[in-house]
Amino acid sequence: MSGQYSENDPGMTICRLNINDAGLPFRIDVILQREKNMFPMMVTGLQGNRKGMPAKNPELTIGMIERAFESQNILIMANAAFLAGRCQADIPGFHDRMVGLLKKLLDSISEDDLDVKAPAYIQSAMSLALLGETEIARQALTPLVKEKAAMISESYLAAYYLAQMGDPSGYPVILKSLSGNNEHFRLMAMRYLVGFKPYQGQTIQGKTVDILNELIQRLNDKSDYVRQEVPYLLAEAGAENLKEILLPVAKSHKDKNVRQAALDILEEL
Repeated sequence: MSGQYSENDPGMTICRLNINDAGLPFRIDVILQREKNMFPMMVTGLQGNRKGMPAKNPELTIGMIERAFESQNILIMANAAFLAGRCQADIPGFHDRMVGLLKKLLDSISEDDLDVKAPAYIQSAMSLALLGETEIARQALTPLVKEKAAMISESYLAAYYLAQMGDPSGYPVILKSLSGNNEHFRLMAMRYLVGFKPYQGQTIQGKTVDILNELIQRLNDKSDYVRQEVPYLLAEAGAENLKEILLPVAKSHKDKNVRQAALDILEEL
């Protein structure tokens, strides 16, 4: 299918992957690559299908995005919000069209629904930042890492996105999630530590940013679900002395899955 604008049916116009730093100071390469890897899964997720491996280059159209914004499924809405700020289409007014959809979704989510609809709310705010509406994004996300942090279970995602805009004030939120009882939240907070790599060594609200140390501590997390991902995240973050860190892990860690994960990374070095 052609990616050109179709006057007869603009909804069928193809939206191409368009992931870059968008002029934000701390959207580092590892984050951009992660988003490029996520893009096909997010497109597949617009259909509400998260099972199996997505196609390598699934087709995304304007109509697919617009229909997803009308969904009652929060995850589908969140996927649409993610994609709206990370694709480009050859259609007049495409940018304004996406900004309008994102603002409408952001404004439609009340404070009472904020925790339940946080994925869509946070993704909408970040996509607005990527489309040049940075101040709107800051105003939406900042309360989620401050006065509203206790009521938002996914405040770690808001912290991760604010860090890309040059605001690391959500780092304590990441640390709180890392030490919490919910293994999924610990895993997600661990994944988002990389967003604070540009702030390594800085002190944020009395907490010194040390993503390497935080990741290494998770090697002893009480959940295998969390532990076995640590070697991959250390490699993704470009940890110095990675070989020296992982050799003893591969040799003697009590968890065979963690040992295997360390071996997988060592074989690639």
